[in-house]
Amino acid sequence: MVRPVLDRLRHRLFAPLLVFAVLLTACSPPSAGDRAADESTPVAPVWQTEGTYLSSGSIYGDRVLAVSPGAEPGRIDLVGLDIGTGRELWRYGWSPNGALDMAPRWTVIDRADDAFVVFVEDGGEPWGDYVPPQSLVSVRLSDGRRTVIEERVYMRGYVDTCGPEESKACVGIIDHADQWIGLEIDPDTGVATRKPLDQPHAELGGGLQVTIVDTGAADPDEELRMVRDGRVLWTLDSRETFGRTILGAQTAAWDRIRKGDGGSDRNTESEAEDGSDSNTDSGAEGDSAWLMWVRTGDKQDLGASLLTAVSATGEVLWQRRGMSECLGAMGVEIEGLVRVCEGWGQAGAADARFEMVLLDPMTGYTVRRHRLDPPETDVEAAGQRAAGMPTGHKVVTVDGTPQVLDTRTGALTPFDPTTQLCWDPVTAAFRGAKDALEMGYRVVPCAGEGTDRTLPRSLVEQWTDEAEWVTVLRGDKIFAYRR
Repeated sequence: MVRPVLDRLRHRLFAPLLVFAVLLTACSPPSAGDRAADESTPVAPVWQTEGTYLSSGSIYGDRVLAVSPGAEPGRIDLVGLDIGTGRELWRYGWSPNGALDMAPRWTVIDRADDAFVVFVEDGGEPWGDYVPPQSLVSVRLSDGRRTVIEERVYMRGYVDTCGPEESKACVGIIDHADQWIGLEIDPDTGVATRKPLDQPHAELGGGLQVTIVDTGAADPDEELRMVRDGRVLWTLDSRETFGRTILGAQTAAWDRIRKGDGGSDRNTESEAEDGSDSNTDSGAEGDSAWLMWVRTGDKQDLGASLLTAVSATGEVLWQRRGMSECLGAMGVEIEGLVRVCEGWGQAGAADARFEMVLLDPMTGYTVRRHRLDPPETDVEAAGQRAAGMPTGHKVVTVDGTPQVLDTRTGALTPFDPTTQLCWDPVTAAFRGAKDALEMGYRVVPCAGEGTDRTLPRSLVEQWTDEAEWVTVLRGDKIFAYRR
């Protein structure tokens, strides 16, 4: 029965999967005096790009990886820039590989002598009801040397780092003989060690796999597995755990979370569904867990979602229904708390309710909750988000008015959009997608676009952390700022 299942899976797009690696850390905001002094000192850009870009770019050593419109309509290119000058060094067609509402994905393999980016290349073929075969390539960041790893194959899942010191790349494919094959790739040579997979699966990242189980039904079952060095550490049945398959879900997201300092001052007003009130030892990886959010209904239903925490040993720690991503994503607040939103009713309905909820990541207990205005259209609608807010502060809408919420105390203060910068979502048409793809965010004044391209020093310091550079999309150009 495996072959019919593979045919069914091939001829429909896999639902998009978001994979994040989030480490909970506590940080201290600068003093009010220091912050005021920083904000009064604008930083001018060192360089700006000449062409049109769709993202702020990601910095890897002395290179910047960004996406840009290609030469043909509907094409999107992955571009390598020099961090010192902004000069374009190379560009190749990039493909979302079926993840049609995701930001651009690629995997960088850092070697002692050089770094390589591995990604799915756009072959220019028309897309119909399924993703066409595409090529997997590796590009050396220093000079743009392109190496083809596999030509015209069906990719399943996303490329993940693997091997000793994460020096190799791994991905699952369906080869020309309709066999599921696992590739372990040397990104320098492009040579891939091939091994048949005992079960077809998609890589989620961080060792997580979704394994397809052929039950003979039209919609096959799944197992969620944690795999390290070829060894299966634990397995969960997707339908039993989440009530549905992950690959069949309209939206799914994973966060790796680690309990930080604090977060133990619990309020038991809302407990985990299993009633648990204790932390669970998560084994060799310490106090950590995987947090899974899956949408179980349409985007207009604010409560159609399930949040599940799975320990490092595969134990379901807790589940909460009605929890969804909040203000752009599942977030990490100070005190080691996870920020999500809880909703009731339909978006835009008069009786809809929506709250920001801060949870203890190990128990699912609600530590604090804050009332927000419910979304007007759907729970995943992208929108402007304020940049450079102090730690623990978020711009939210309450009673129709944007306000700054202190998530630690619940205090609300007026938000002045004329004095703030905001992240504004950037979308672009890809020829294989029915809807525009969200590519990233540009920085704009919250009250509208302007011509000033300086940034407050506090934002440059915040974005660069310990790094020397930060790159930001302003308008359709990338601007680089230096510490």
